[in-house]
Amino acid sequence: MFYIIFIKTLHNEWCKIPENKPDIINNSYSATLIIACRNEENTIETCLNCILNDVDLSGITLEIIVVNDHSTDRTREVIKKIISLNSNQSVVIKMIELTDKSGKKSAIEAGIVKASYSTIITTDADCTFNKGWLKMMLEVFNSRKLKMLCGPVKLEGVGAFAGFQSVESAGLVVMGAATMHSKIPTTCNGANLMYSKEAFYECKGFSDNAMLASGDDEFLMHKMFSAFPGQVEFSKFEEAIVFTATENSFSGFLNQRSRWASKSSFYKDKRVRILQMITALFILSVFVNLILWFALQDENCMLLFLLMLVGKISVDLSYFRSFNNFFKLNNFIWLVPMMFIYQLYFIPVLLKSFGGSYNWKGRTTV
Repeated sequence: MFYIIFIKTLHNEWCKIPENKPDIINNSYSATLIIACRNEENTIETCLNCILNDVDLSGITLEIIVVNDHSTDRTREVIKKIISLNSNQSVVIKMIELTDKSGKKSAIEAGIVKASYSTIITTDADCTFNKGWLKMMLEVFNSRKLKMLCGPVKLEGVGAFAGFQSVESAGLVVMGAATMHSKIPTTCNGANLMYSKEAFYECKGFSDNAMLASGDDEFLMHKMFSAFPGQVEFSKFEEAIVFTATENSFSGFLNQRSRWASKSSFYKDKRVRILQMITALFILSVFVNLILWFALQDENCMLLFLLMLVGKISVDLSYFRSFNNFFKLNNFIWLVPMMFIYQLYFIPVLLKSFGGSYNWKGRTTV
């Protein structure tokens, strides 16, 4: 019952988020885009070329700082090539090499130290962008006088596994937006994040979670949400969507989700942890009743399992329909089988979130 109420609340809060276009208060903006990358020789060129050639940069003075986090492939050479070929006079591209430290948070901090402008944007090296992405984010950020603006991210790929990831990821994005709107923020995505450089330092950046490999986005969002009430929002505009690729392998997918989940036990807001536990317990109970049904051949377990499963699918379908048009999920057909798959991968991810290691970009993190 608590799970159903929670999902319905997410649905309602998502629908309440304002979608009115921002008032244009300025015809010119300046910003620093920071891309922390490690072993991205196959993606960084596409990312930078998309920004330079496809994104509308009219009226925007943009500084791009690419921070190379000890890459062991040709990432460095690819970045240097793009810098040498850049002919866009309104865009300056710089590369910074991490030396003593490593990790995404150290990379972002190094970029912020070198940033020429007050407005900071972070994205990932494997992302591409809508034409109006940057202008929309800047207009919302400035017109609403925000300290942080969280943007939508969409996973794209081909096939059933990619379809599953796209739908599931969209659900997480909407959960982050909905809980943010309800004043109990949970999650956001560093692949599309804008904030004030001054606000970053006022919140002391990543100082209290630097030991964690992940969380450059969520922990910072939680701190800013607490420090600047009413000045952290979600950008609910299709133009603001950033695109990234789905994982090709199930092991890569598990590693990614384990990395995301590993942050949850360090959340300071107890309300967020309670919401997570309610969701986890419900999904676990569905799985347990399925096992008991087969193990004991108990009709009561069967009825309870079917009741919980039908209730979950029903409320989840309603939830996903609420944002299907926003993300243009042509693979919406994968939603129903996703309900069954979710029970299976949720267990190992949950266990890994409490301990264990995962591999990411050639590094094993404990």
